[in-house]
Amino acid sequence: MKRFLLVSIITCLILPAYSQGFDIVRNGKPVAVLDEVSHDSVNRVADIFNYNLKEITGTVLKKEGRKGGNHISFNIISPAELVRGEKVSPESEMVNDAFRISNIHGFLSFNATSVRGLENAVYRFFEKYGNVRCYTHDALVFLKTTTLSVPYTFDWFESPAFSFRVPYYYEATFANYINWNCLNSELKTDNNPDWPVSRQWGLWVHTLHRLLPPEVWFDKHPEYYALRSGVRTTDQVCLSNPEVLEIVYENLKKEIAANPKAKYWSVSQMDNYNFCECDKCRKTDSIEGSHSGTMLRFVNELARRIPDKVISTLAYQYTRSAPSITLPLPNVNIMLCTIECDRSKPIAHDTGPGSFYNDLQSWSALTNNILIWDYVINFSHLLVPFPNFSVLAENLKMFRDAGVTMMFEQGLRGCSGGEMNELRTWLLAKLMWNPDQDTDSLINEFVHGYYGETAAPYILEYISKAESELHRSCKALTLYEPPATHASGYLSPENLREYFRLLNAAKSASANNPIAVHRIDMAMQSIRYAWLEVSKSLPFTDDWLFTKDNRTLKNENIVMLDELTGTATEFGPALFHETRLSPEEYRLIMGDYFKNGVVEHKAVNKSITYSELPDTKYTANGMGSLVDGVRGTGAYQVLWQGWWGKDCEVIIDLGNVQQVSKVVVGYLDENQSWIMGPESVEVFSSDDGTTFTKVTEKPNPKGGLKSAAYTDRITAEFNQITSRYVKVKVNNFGKLPVWRGVDADSWLFVDEIEVY
Repeated sequence: MKRFLLVSIITCLILPAYSQGFDIVRNGKPVAVLDEVSHDSVNRVADIFNYNLKEITGTVLKKEGRKGGNHISFNIISPAELVRGEKVSPESEMVNDAFRISNIHGFLSFNATSVRGLENAVYRFFEKYGNVRCYTHDALVFLKTTTLSVPYTFDWFESPAFSFRVPYYYEATFANYINWNCLNSELKTDNNPDWPVSRQWGLWVHTLHRLLPPEVWFDKHPEYYALRSGVRTTDQVCLSNPEVLEIVYENLKKEIAANPKAKYWSVSQMDNYNFCECDKCRKTDSIEGSHSGTMLRFVNELARRIPDKVISTLAYQYTRSAPSITLPLPNVNIMLCTIECDRSKPIAHDTGPGSFYNDLQSWSALTNNILIWDYVINFSHLLVPFPNFSVLAENLKMFRDAGVTMMFEQGLRGCSGGEMNELRTWLLAKLMWNPDQDTDSLINEFVHGYYGETAAPYILEYISKAESELHRSCKALTLYEPPATHASGYLSPENLREYFRLLNAAKSASANNPIAVHRIDMAMQSIRYAWLEVSKSLPFTDDWLFTKDNRTLKNENIVMLDELTGTATEFGPALFHETRLSPEEYRLIMGDYFKNGVVEHKAVNKSITYSELPDTKYTANGMGSLVDGVRGTGAYQVLWQGWWGKDCEVIIDLGNVQQVSKVVVGYLDENQSWIMGPESVEVFSSDDGTTFTKVTEKPNPKGGLKSAAYTDRITAEFNQITSRYVKVKVNNFGKLPVWRGVDADSWLFVDEIEVY
């Protein structure tokens, strides 16, 4: 595939001058002058102003002090002077990014309390009066004009809604994008591939293993780590152990000494639910009414010892609810995470007991030092359409009104591509500055500016339809669900075909604009991915990957896979999952499913009876699913039958006496979801369906091992027998293994049971 060079768009037209306005440039000639400044950093702001003025008008202003012309000045002033007459407190952290631009009696002044504030003023000025737009790092739009004027008298003050504004997306790692959209994101550089979220932060989340490394301490002092079901595990640390506090304190001091300029230091739990259950931790959590009790007391003590830094910690999963007694110290930052929330509706729509809304109100009653970690895409399926645009502003307004001062919106940061990432990044950037803006107007502006006027109506209809179909389905939109979850809703085959039609129409309308065609094709990647994933979940329908009659692979899906992975390999995303699955890996996995997803064996469509029915949530396609000739996929929600704490035991009636020498059982292991591979498979035979003889038992060597999620098959081979009835018992692993840190039964997921 030929790579397109995405260049800046420059459109030429003449902007109207303001009547009785303040002329900066008139008829291609500079009218205003820049007042000289002595400070180098402020002088750099003046240079930024001139650079952008030249892009628009072709000319620059001279730095002539007070000599003639309309004067433009750049001034660092006090917080009190900046916010005079406004509702913003001069003590607010938002003042660092705020600005005031005034034009009084022919003196246009840019005023802020910091250089960063002055830079924001310049970029916002040219957005407003020069109509410059930075839609993406390679779609910076300058509208050319020979005359640039502003009103003769005005006083324009702006302060952002949040002092920390980071949309965690690829676009927000480019300098021009960060500057034009007034973000606090960190620039990515070639010599810094693991760039930080922000250089204000010395450590960023899930840090306790770094501060208390298990490989150093666990063998000598297992008591430093979480007690789970009577056994010490490395998953979390024991926060009530005084020796743990001292070691973490000493290691944190070393980290700070190595990076003294950083202000924020995260001391936070690891990414699992395995909190310590020792008597001391349990007692504290009981008194506090939340597992955040032990965490906050621990972090408060570190903050007391290190008063010149801000110690941040997570309110996440088991620590999300606020403690009832302990207050965070002023230099403790609470990073409150929305991971469990439904993205199909604003968070404030659920105010019931245990809701995120209630937790936010509880924390905001304790402190105003809160960073919200919000999530805006599907992390298990980064490409799947995720129609959450209408909730973004409502959520941000709720956070602001609750006193939240810092926002981190996690999307797809590491690479280009992804699901409408350009639009979502831009929309978040604008709304984090001012969430009172109209979302529909912002979307309309972006789509017209980025995809082009001829394509815009089709793109806007696609966005609108996906969102309306999601709402019509009344289903939640969550962060880790497979696309098949919405196969009867906004991702139904009928809807996906309509999305294809709309985007193909957009491409046809843009046939003379190869850049627009490329951008539309990148947007279509989401629909290609959703089609393949949803089609897997619809066996024996017209929309299945295979023909429902002779079960052969449809050629259109081969083409779809080639288009998806070929485009992604060249243009991104580099991964289809939050942490894994490159385009090539996805191609190989899907290619294997194309070849082996449908299987022929002696039990296909034969009668099957269950000793224990599967859980009602995991019945796949009904009671014949285990012998329908269709193997399960990589997602436990699709085509798998599941049993919690119970064995899968079935009797298959082959219809007549047949020769049998092998039984193959497919299973899923995803131990983070409590799904363990089976302990063993037993096979029995019978001619009458009543009296069975055990033929073989095949243990599973992988049973109980810690591993990443995978699917596999257990093959039980034996000397050939004749039998009409085959009983297969797939033995549940039982209690979760000790290393899982949870006193609970395992889930067993099975599909397909093949007889040969």
